[in-house]
Amino acid sequence: EVPRHMPKILKALKLDRLLPEIKGFPQNRAMLIKELDQAFAELTMEQISKAFDAADVWYAPVRKYEDMLHDEQANACGAFVTVPNVNTKLLASPVLLSAADSRPKTRAPLLGEHNDEIFGPLRSKL
Repeated sequence: EVPRHMPKILKALKLDRLLPEIKGFPQNRAMLIKELDQAFAELTMEQISKAFDAADVWYAPVRKYEDMLHDEQANACGAFVTVPNVNTKLLASPVLLSAADSRPKTRAPLLGEHNDEIFGPLRSKL
């Protein structure tokens, strides 16, 4: 999708001089990434958003995990699950291998929680 999206991105970031370089992608990707990194580093998220909106560039800000817990889209698409006895949402499995419910049924065991069950039969052999 580089030929489709990169021209708008470069124009939005005032990197028009790099438009001819799109033809050399992916061989010149290191150079393009370096230029893009530098351009992004010089702008605030607000400036990037305004520039991308004006240039009709598709984008979404990268969020911290804590912010994502309350993100409307992340919650609507099922990115998180609730687990009994766990006080925060957890990331859902990114791959569903069947139609079965993939949500955890309980929390992971605590350290040493099942020692008696596991090691009990072995104690009689010591």
